[in-house]
Amino acid sequence: MGGRRKKEVGRTKSDLIDPAEIVIRPFKDRDNEEVWRLHVEAQEELGLPYDIPERDGDLKQIPEAYGQPGSRFWIAEAGAGPIATAAIRRVNAETAELKRMRVSSKYRRRGLAQHMLLTAERFCRDQGYSRIVLDTTSQQEAARRLYSKNGYRTTGTRALGSLTIFDYEKVLS
Repeated sequence: MGGRRKKEVGRTKSDLIDPAEIVIRPFKDRDNEEVWRLHVEAQEELGLPYDIPERDGDLKQIPEAYGQPGSRFWIAEAGAGPIATAAIRRVNAETAELKRMRVSSKYRRRGLAQHMLLTAERFCRDQGYSRIVLDTTSQQEAARRLYSKNGYRTTGTRALGSLTIFDYEKVLS
């Protein structure tokens, strides 16, 4: 009982991506089109517009937005091309912001978001950050479960049109 894990319906161990098959690497200019495709896919799923300069401008200028010291943008590849993204943006000497967590719909529920999150957290520790902040929407239940499972706590909520935005924080040890 105590040590048994409940098996998720419709998910088997073979559905998980073997970490040896995944390459997580920094963004390269050639990734622009695929990064934008992953962003559009995610925004369309939420029913949100996806080309608002004040909200999406960083994706049009990834080297400038995430090439600064203390910031990074990652791509996960498996096989033919990018299947996931994650980014860290420096807020100040103590705080980093996790942004642009995206996993292609074909690769979800296989542990890839966990790998991306751990990559980002490792980077933050190496940079000397003591805390990570992020936000996600009420519609992104899997993301909210991922963050809670990994020690993030909700610090507030706010409205964005019909969506509720949840703010999260994790204090790094």
